[in-house]
Amino acid sequence: MQTVKLIVFFIVFTAFTSAEWQGQLSTIGDMRKTGDGYLSQVGLRYISTWSLTVPWPTALFDTEISFNFNGLYKRHHSGGETTDFDISPYRFWVRRSTDKLEIRIGLQKITFGTARLLRPLMWFDKLDPRDPLQLTEGVWGLRIRRDYSNNTNVWFWGLLWNNEPKGWELIPTKKNNIEFGGHVQVPIWKGEIGFSTHNRIISRNDLPSYLEINTMPKATPEVRAAIDGFFDIGVGLWFESSIVHADYGADFPNWQSFLTIGSDYTFAVGNGLTVTAEHFIYSQDDKPLTTDSATQLTGLMAMYPISIFDQLSSILFYSWEAELAYLFISWQRTYDDWTINLNTFFNSKSDVSFSLSQSFSDFSSRGIQLMLIFNH
Repeated sequence: MQTVKLIVFFIVFTAFTSAEWQGQLSTIGDMRKTGDGYLSQVGLRYISTWSLTVPWPTALFDTEISFNFNGLYKRHHSGGETTDFDISPYRFWVRRSTDKLEIRIGLQKITFGTARLLRPLMWFDKLDPRDPLQLTEGVWGLRIRRDYSNNTNVWFWGLLWNNEPKGWELIPTKKNNIEFGGHVQVPIWKGEIGFSTHNRIISRNDLPSYLEINTMPKATPEVRAAIDGFFDIGVGLWFESSIVHADYGADFPNWQSFLTIGSDYTFAVGNGLTVTAEHFIYSQDDKPLTTDSATQLTGLMAMYPISIFDQLSSILFYSWEAELAYLFISWQRTYDDWTINLNTFFNSKSDVSFSLSQSFSDFSSRGIQLMLIFNH
């Protein structure tokens, strides 16, 4: 009902304004391996976006309202089929901006940090570098950004009505509680460095079924702190690290630690081969920044432009603990309005755990996919 009301409001709003309408239509067909055979699926998604800009003598006012229409048909080769259809708001925000200050309120995407493949600062999104659509749900809230003349920028945000886990979160925020935090980025030497923090309340009543925690208080604060940096010294070098603390009691580690170290370089091979490498460490312990029982992943990405229309890319993830490799290879052809993606993905062993994407496919098994994207 809430989505229907938003659509009705949207139609009335655009009928009496000179709003611009854009859209992205995407369709896929793929086949992938599952635990009991093979699964074929055909999907159709349309993201409609309306935007309106109102110049003002001292500021600029604009808004973006978009909806995500998607349908998916799945057929298991061993028998059985399912059909899903969903309509949901994708972005719904209003912004006031000047040369130095931006205030944005509503359903929006909030991302920051320097990591490319494995991101400790994936706090409010679930972007997957393998997803050609780069889709992620937004968060409801207020974000304020202030830019300074020396390239320093400061962010503040407050979030509300986000009832599902975001990013790396295991437990959703306690209902009707405000989350708040900030991020500051300053230039330093041959790059930049950033500091971030976020605070929220989590509740024992919202624990997922797979977490058996009996000693957690009824409600407890969760505090995050992070630092990230990027430096250009001929090659690109960056790091991104965050720690998360919450009182779970004696049944579960009270600290989570994340660290990514990465680099990229473009080699003078043909049209230019760009290689990106990252190493990611994640641990849960009763102390911060421990590596005794850490999970470690290495990510490699290579991108090569075959021509002005075609690009070949590959992403490899390797889990050192599970001794699993996840390989994704993509060929992309781009026209003015159309994009064609032919993707293949497979693992060295059967596994369905490594997935971040909110697109049609999770790329966690083995398969092939054809995707057509039309932008207007």
